[in-house]
Amino acid sequence: MRTEAVSGLGYSALLVPSEGETTLIAPLGYQADSVVGVGKSKTSTNFGLDLISSLRDSFEGNSRLALVGSDILPAAYFDEVNRSLTQLSLEFPDDIIADQRMIKSENEIGLSREASRIADKAVWAAVYAIRRL
Repeated sequence: MRTEAVSGLGYSALLVPSEGETTLIAPLGYQADSVVGVGKSKTSTNFGLDLISSLRDSFEGNSRLALVGSDILPAAYFDEVNRSLTQLSLEFPDDIIADQRMIKSENEIGLSREASRIADKAVWAAVYAIRRL
């Protein structure tokens, strides 16, 4: 079972219950305290296990859960949630948040620029290394 191993290091999730604190689930080493609007966070090397644990804590009893981002989260994690939390009804309203993904804060824009700068250096380093062959 996937939840028993190191997995999902490239994935994050933000649980937003209708009442209570938000929970950020992120890879080990992620600086969750720098994210606005996060009540608590879980960071480890096992995204699937943290996701299931957080859902179990946040949505007790028979509950409905809307998962947004089904286009980027592997189906294996949806399957794990379904197997582990059979009383939870999953819905996928991706259209609700699609427009919101287009709006970026100044911080997000800055991070994107920095990521592009780093990627640019990596490409040029690879080009240089290939030319040396």
